[in-house]
Amino acid sequence: SLGYKFSGAHSLEANAVYLQQAPKFATAFVSPRTRNTTTPGLKAEKVFGVDLTYNLNLPYIKARLSGYYTTIEDQSKVISFYDDTRSSFTNFAMSGIDKLHFGLEAAVSIPLYRSLALNGAVSWGQYTYDSNPYYLQTQDNSGDIVSDGYVYWKNFRVESTPQLAANVGLSYRSNNNIFL
Repeated sequence: SLGYKFSGAHSLEANAVYLQQAPKFATAFVSPRTRNTTTPGLKAEKVFGVDLTYNLNLPYIKARLSGYYTTIEDQSKVISFYDDTRSSFTNFAMSGIDKLHFGLEAAVSIPLYRSLALNGAVSWGQYTYDSNPYYLQTQDNSGDIVSDGYVYWKNFRVESTPQLAANVGLSYRSNNNIFL
């Protein structure tokens, strides 16, 4: 983490992080309630991220602009579901999932009247898969291999997360610590 204050109203902050974490129990074991089988190709997950933030703090406006870049490597995932084509409950274990996240965020707060302010924020990001992970599908009770291969996810967007968000609102903060 590195920060620099230009004057009383402007500041610039930079942060970088690199970490490795052991696989979580839910992704390390394919079906822990029926057998002691680990996900093939299981590795420690690696995360690298950097961000740069500019803050502006003036009496008539407060603003913040941030940019970020994050890579995630060697993630694992286990999905259990009922496979209608095989008439069996199956486990779908994946390893070698790599992701790339980057984007910009901006926020502003403009005082309108006494303790009333107009607030707004916008966030844009692009979150994509950066690899084609290996998968192994097995029957849940027996552990028999149903299929294996690669999931062709590279350059597809990561599911279940917004990549564009915005909001606008009013806020009120009184001298008696009342906030609306």
